[in-house]
Amino acid sequence: GGFPVSFTEVRVAGHVVELATVENLEAHLDRDRLLGDSAYEPPYWALVWSGARLFLPGFLGRHDVAGSRILDVGCGLGVVSLVLAAAGAQVTALDRAGPALEFVSRSIERNQLPVETCAMDLADLSSARRFDHVIAAELLYEREGFPALAEDLIERVSSGGRLTVVDAHRIDTSAFYKEVERVGG
Repeated sequence: GGFPVSFTEVRVAGHVVELATVENLEAHLDRDRLLGDSAYEPPYWALVWSGARLFLPGFLGRHDVAGSRILDVGCGLGVVSLVLAAAGAQVTALDRAGPALEFVSRSIERNQLPVETCAMDLADLSSARRFDHVIAAELLYEREGFPALAEDLIERVSSGGRLTVVDAHRIDTSAFYKEVERVGG
């Protein structure tokens, strides 16, 4: 992805994985541009989002994921994907940021975990692909995209499966949940 790599040990719910991260991430952010240029998109995928880490212990405490088919939408650096794969799940890590998946691939190799990666928008993933768990961690930022996102997420959940949304409530996301109710019935 054009960024220097370092590895960070992540311990979550009794699982330990080595996560490929951007070495000295702060040096790669243009703060002036971030504040003054609405077209600038910093590498958000390179952050180890707290919501993903905080959600995992509770999720693993409630669900035996061994053998489950799980889709991690907007996987970023892949901490959720890696931990769930370490717990025995069959994980597909999806992100539209190609560099993110390059880092996930390094982590997969380092940890010797069987995780499938998909560099694409969720809408481009075959609607025939269904999962026992679809996880969307910290994706709710663009209100105008809520209807399509809700439809795409629900479409990927297998019969009897679950959709889990990790929402930091950085914006008002109530419209998204109304869309999920509308689509999911």
